[in-house]
Amino acid sequence: MDDDYYFRLALSRCLESHGYKVECAENAKHAQQLIALSVYSAVISDIQMPELNGLQLLKWINETRPMPVILITGFADLLETQEAYNLGAKAFLPKPFKAEAILEALSACFSGLEPKAKPAHLDSLYCGIPIDDFVSGSQIRYDIHVRLSAEKYLRVAHGGEDISIERIRSYREKGLFFLYLTQEDYRKYIGFNISVAQALTSNALITRDRKIQFLKVASESVLRALYQSEFDENLYRNTCTIVESTLSALSDEPELLHLLTALASHSEPLYAHSVAVSFYSAFIARALHWKNPQNLFKVAAGALFHDIGKKEISPSILKKARSELTIEEVILYESHTGRGTEILAQISSIPTDILQIVHQHHENQNGSGFPSRLRKDKIHPMSRVVCLANEFCKLAMQTSSGPPMTAENAINRILSIGVERFDHDCMKALISLFRYPSNLELFNTLRRKAGAT
Repeated sequence: MDDDYYFRLALSRCLESHGYKVECAENAKHAQQLIALSVYSAVISDIQMPELNGLQLLKWINETRPMPVILITGFADLLETQEAYNLGAKAFLPKPFKAEAILEALSACFSGLEPKAKPAHLDSLYCGIPIDDFVSGSQIRYDIHVRLSAEKYLRVAHGGEDISIERIRSYREKGLFFLYLTQEDYRKYIGFNISVAQALTSNALITRDRKIQFLKVASESVLRALYQSEFDENLYRNTCTIVESTLSALSDEPELLHLLTALASHSEPLYAHSVAVSFYSAFIARALHWKNPQNLFKVAAGALFHDIGKKEISPSILKKARSELTIEEVILYESHTGRGTEILAQISSIPTDILQIVHQHHENQNGSGFPSRLRKDKIHPMSRVVCLANEFCKLAMQTSSGPPMTAENAINRILSIGVERFDHDCMKALISLFRYPSNLELFNTLRRKAGAT
């Protein structure tokens, strides 16, 4: 059923050529009349129709003559598609679709099976993108999906399809915060080119899946713990999605997956700290109005790996406060930036920006950092973000050297240590995330003093 005569005609001829008996209705009212008078095996309907739409027809069929309903959808029907799934629609066909798709959907309806056997959980096969990322342009080069459940993702727009900015804004206003790309398309979207090993044994696949699941559960736990009531909830969720999608993309590279699991296995606090730094780095970048998905990916990925060099340092040394370290242990500790850079440099898919983040995340604006005592203009902009996020997380999270500080106290401590050590734009961005008046007042006071001297 569709209000487009030529579309109805083409679809009915296609189905009849494959042995199906078809009756056409030009609208939902006509369809109700036919259904009331005869018995049908299934209904195929567009969602968007005049007077009575496909969703309303689905509800009516459920109440009067329950039968499988296949809905034809488009990007404009995204919210309606989610509701239709909850109401029990059997299948969805995003426009345009091929004859094989409708035949497969019908076959599944009549057999009671889902079209094409799929894994029980599909979350690991898709990456979420904050819907705000689509507001800046009206076209996306890749197929767009909506998550209906962990077991079902639905393509709602084809690559290259025009997307109305007004429609995107209306979705955001109605509480839809994420759209999804397949893992493969997401890697292209963020410009991260990796060569996934093809010849993996079944045992290796099982091990890999378990590792990914372990990392996913661990990171989700950390991200939940980081939530604070002061946060803008939309920005918080968007940032969590950036970190989770970054972790998912990195996990597709066997060598990077090995490094991530080695980091988590070496020390649980070390992995939790890395995820937290990734979150706050992406959070600060968002507050700085960074919108390029490649840059957001790089800063989140660089933060995840910023301490990878520590996996070669004994946990007994890492547990010590810096004041407790011997001179030899300080030298060993400070070597982790170079060690991490060397480890990642061996992986061809790692962008240079990420290597610089790992190498420079302890450099300070005033030249007091390590390993190279660089000053502001010589420090990579992404490294400045990760440097501040790293310092904040050391203070705001539970560590071997003491209990966590409140966010307000952690920021004040950073400011009192020396406002000249950190990038001022990054500091303002971090302060803006929490909106504590005392932080902003102290920051402005210290800046005035620094300017006076």
